[in-house]
Amino acid sequence: MPETVSAARIVAVRAAADRWRQQLVDTTGRNRLRNYRDLKTGTLDLTPDNGSGLDALALDRLLAGGSVSLSALFPMGLDDADAFDDARRRFSVIHRKAREDLEEKGIATLFAAIGLATWKVDTGTPPNAPVVLLPLEAEATGAARRDFNVTVSGDAHLNPVLTHFLREHGIDTEASEEEVAEAPPESLDGFRGLLDRLAAAWDALPQLAIEPRAVAAVFSYATMPLVSDLAENGEQFAANDLIAAIAGDGDARATLSDRICDPAPDQPDTDAPADEFLVLDADSSQHMAINRVLGGESLVIQGPPGTGKSQTIANLITALIARGRRVLFVAEKRAAIEAVTKRLDATGLGDLVMDMHGGVTSRREFARTLADSLEHVSTVPPLDHAALHDELSGHRRALLDHADAVHGPRTPWGLSLYEMEERLLAIPEGARTQLRLSASAARGLDADGFRRLEGGIREWVDLGGHTFAEDHPEWSRSAIAASDAAREAFDLTRELARTHLPDARAALFAALDDAGLARPNTVAEWQQVLELASSVERTLARCSPDVYRLDHADTSQSLMPRPGTVAAQALRHLSEGPVAEERSGLELAIRLADELLPAAREALEKTLGEVGGRLPNTVGEWRETVEFLLAIERTLARCTSDVYHLNHTAMR
Repeated sequence: MPETVSAARIVAVRAAADRWRQQLVDTTGRNRLRNYRDLKTGTLDLTPDNGSGLDALALDRLLAGGSVSLSALFPMGLDDADAFDDARRRFSVIHRKAREDLEEKGIATLFAAIGLATWKVDTGTPPNAPVVLLPLEAEATGAARRDFNVTVSGDAHLNPVLTHFLREHGIDTEASEEEVAEAPPESLDGFRGLLDRLAAAWDALPQLAIEPRAVAAVFSYATMPLVSDLAENGEQFAANDLIAAIAGDGDARATLSDRICDPAPDQPDTDAPADEFLVLDADSSQHMAINRVLGGESLVIQGPPGTGKSQTIANLITALIARGRRVLFVAEKRAAIEAVTKRLDATGLGDLVMDMHGGVTSRREFARTLADSLEHVSTVPPLDHAALHDELSGHRRALLDHADAVHGPRTPWGLSLYEMEERLLAIPEGARTQLRLSASAARGLDADGFRRLEGGIREWVDLGGHTFAEDHPEWSRSAIAASDAAREAFDLTRELARTHLPDARAALFAALDDAGLARPNTVAEWQQVLELASSVERTLARCSPDVYRLDHADTSQSLMPRPGTVAAQALRHLSEGPVAEERSGLELAIRLADELLPAAREALEKTLGEVGGRLPNTVGEWRETVEFLLAIERTLARCTSDVYHLNHTAMR
């Protein structure tokens, strides 16, 4: 609030207050506090000696503060049995309406009006205003709930609408209001004396007359205290920036604009526990609203039922009270008040609240409630919550770390774990795969690389790569991944198909034709012919072809000398000298010929039989056949080397 209030602001606020008072005060004939009239069911006459059957003594007991039943006020005698039934019917309507106002609006509207004042007015119908209002409570009793217990529930006071008219005529009502509140009469005769004194004090009203009647009805004047405040406290209202801004003062509106704050969204995560006084759960939006108010901002919180408005108000009240502030919480309906006070009671802070909205009905009750709250607050010892705050800070850090781990962006893709999981869950079931990247591959794949990979996969699919294995199984296991390797494999294949393979085929077929052998139809048959050639070559490397023309047994026997002869001695000498090696070689050759020639001949006959060829008849034919086969083997070895190289290139 400003230290000094400008005259312009005071003028603006007073002008607005006059408008607000006119809107709040209903001075028309529809207002029962200005123009009371008896109804068929909505009012009950409590005036004795008017033929209503009322018991005057029972009425005095009620006015003195006692509890009186409706059947005691209207006793059912032999002559007036209908009086109670009429009173019960009327009071049932009054009680039902009063209970509705209390439950929905939180205001007590059941009163006994004592005295009806009327005076002369320049225009319109003369008023018929109740003078003194005495608040009542009623409770239905009996099995059939046909009776009511009625008690006085608060202090008597003047009709606020009447006092408003009196002030407009320049009549000071402060002394009259004090007399009614401090020393209310306890009988109908006492109230009659009070009405006479009031009529004398208000004689400035033209042709004032007060009828000493007593009636029970529903009277609502919830706005009248605010009307009095607007009339009596104009300067205090002008000192309030919010009220002055509502009244239209430009400086006040500028001040409120300067107070608009923008708390950091993560402020609840950084506030020290010792500075936070929220007693109920609060989400981020509720935290934001509370921090704005604590920052000095005036705001409006809107939301449908069940969104936590009452919970936020309860938290806001405790946060402000903890900072030494005072809070006035007002609501149109009692239910809204109770929604907040019940939450505060549940947290053990109900003593900090003074419930004035129907909760306190007399000054004595107000003083007692205030004394109880002060006594309770004074007995609460100071507590040390340092350890609890440290524990809370630790839990909060753990939660924040978890949130960062889940929602913080991760290199190299710049996505959070939550975003990754969200994308994974969005993959259709038919597109899921068990293929997974290794950890090193995933770390090396950044966002740009991922986009390139994605483009490559799309291109691969467009080119039919996903169906290549089915369409071309002969190439499905090839690992050729670059154009250079593909060109190299193509060149090798072309050279093999155009040069090496035709040369080997021609040489093989020429040799087989010369040897009178059938041409093989498959590469496997080629291999059999070549293995035959290799076997023959190994045999010829061990023995000269002439050895095959010898009679091995006779030759071996002829070489052995007769015992005791000079030849035998010479043989023995030779066997111990250099000749021994030559002789051993010859014996070995004969022995090998005996062992290998039949095996070689058998193998050759088997192989040539499989390919449809004939067996050579002479050693010369054998040599020619072997030489041709060896040449073919060399050519095929060259082809095999090319195929191996091609396969190695393809699998890289």
